[in-house]
Amino acid sequence: AKAGDDVWTIGGEIGSAWLGLQLRSGAIGLDELRRGRDEEAARSESRALVGSMPDYLALKGQDFDAEAAWLMSAYLAPFVRAESAGIVSRFANASMDVSDGLVGDAAKLAAASGVAIKLEANAIPFSIPAERWALTGGDFRKLITGGDDYVVLFTAPAERREEIAGAEAGQALRMSRIGCVESGEGVAVLDASSKIVPIDA
Repeated sequence: AKAGDDVWTIGGEIGSAWLGLQLRSGAIGLDELRRGRDEEAARSESRALVGSMPDYLALKGQDFDAEAAWLMSAYLAPFVRAESAGIVSRFANASMDVSDGLVGDAAKLAAASGVAIKLEANAIPFSIPAERWALTGGDFRKLITGGDDYVVLFTAPAERREEIAGAEAGQALRMSRIGCVESGEGVAVLDASSKIVPIDA
């Protein structure tokens, strides 16, 4: 990674696998997932899918919930978008998979390159249920430190920004520009006012 690079993710969302693990382990209850949700639409989707889903995607003692099942599958069977490789190999100055949490892996990339990385909290891609959970009382910092996302984090020259964005060309790779590389060291997460969000080590 080089100072002046943009920071991108490609291949999916951040935090869904962590949220799925919390649901599966019972650390987070289904009531937390339901906060702010259109329950009529959620029940309809769940009824449509219940017969085709394996038993391990059902929460013990609960009716089948399609959204919870999707989040648990993100943890149990992450879907790796191999199509991302072409874009990364074409443009990246540095790249790595996000398996130990976005913030932690960005710190590893920064340390290996001898630079600082700043991440914009509002630019980080979350799934609809993960974002809703964070906006209705959940701590979004857990989504960006939790791990098992298996998307690709990469940096690339800022002057190639439009070319990179165009390279996705309708492939639905959920590519997002989430920050920048600067001189210095470490990782900082910035809120909408560009203030540093405290992250526990």
